[in-house]
Amino acid sequence: MQRQLSTRIILIYGLLFLFTSLFLQPIAIGAGTGFGDADEKLPGTFTEIVESDAFYKVDCSKNEVLLVVINHTTQTLILTIHNPSQQLIKCDGPNTNKTESVQITCNSDGFYYINVTVDGFSIGSYGLTVRIELTGESSIPSFHFFMIFYSIILLIGIAMYFKPRKVSILGSR
Repeated sequence: MQRQLSTRIILIYGLLFLFTSLFLQPIAIGAGTGFGDADEKLPGTFTEIVESDAFYKVDCSKNEVLLVVINHTTQTLILTIHNPSQQLIKCDGPNTNKTESVQITCNSDGFYYINVTVDGFSIGSYGLTVRIELTGESSIPSFHFFMIFYSIILLIGIAMYFKPRKVSILGSR
């Protein structure tokens, strides 16, 4: 009885920890306005309506290739990539076409910053579609790795808890 109670408590606390820690992930409200509040993005494609400059950051491992492509509805945008020290690495624009792209090889681990800047005067809000690709020696971010590992351990614990047990009937012959 004592073992079942302690196992249940451990499983309940494990599930609570799992679900509450998922809420610790940063919630993206929109593009950041500077390096300090850059919106963290995973590889993929997303579309936003942006009011001014847009700042994003991508967790990149050493030797990964980072490709950023933007399509926009304005006439002149500048796309820049900055290293984890916030130093400019590469730039594309301003061009008269509606697509800018930059590709770099990350030379260290950390967040690489993507900045989309309006060239010239402010034009109000504009549509922006961003595609981020990471190829090469990728790694799972540490928090996600921890959550995957923890989930596997929790599932093993649940399976062990619900595993049928041998029941011995005392006094039976």
